[in-house]
Amino acid sequence: LVQRSFSAATRADNLLSLMMQALARLSMSAQTADTTINALQSERERLASLYQIAQELNSALDLEQLLGRVMTQLIEVIHAERGVLLLWDDHTGQLQFMAARGAEGQPLTEGNIGHSSNIVQRVWETQAPLMTTDAKADPRLSDAASVRVNEIRSVMCAPLRVRGHGVG
Repeated sequence: LVQRSFSAATRADNLLSLMMQALARLSMSAQTADTTINALQSERERLASLYQIAQELNSALDLEQLLGRVMTQLIEVIHAERGVLLLWDDHTGQLQFMAARGAEGQPLTEGNIGHSSNIVQRVWETQAPLMTTDAKADPRLSDAASVRVNEIRSVMCAPLRVRGHGVG
């Protein structure tokens, strides 16, 4: 009788242990599913914004207005404080200011955008994107006066390329 009770208790402990393991796996699966759902929702929002940008490109006739609307959408997608678009001008041999927007989509003028010409020049020359979350501590940028003067914290700057050639 004691042997059977001990066997029953051991089986119950084993069954309880298996159930606990199953619950732990279920909990991990639920957490993974929640993370995946959040990532998918975020990706859906980004794709919807890109779709809106494509719609803008197809419907706008005025280049200045179009670029401003595209900048507004991009700022919204990446949650930036401001964004600047510069395009290469073959006649002047320089990057030219085309559009700038603030976090709320308000137009910014060339004089009040507070961007770093050193960063822009580096990205243009290398044709490689540059990203940092702490510009003052980043050795590539810490010596740039505009980083200190404009209190630039995080930076994402990327070259615009069409068919392998830099255009902005």
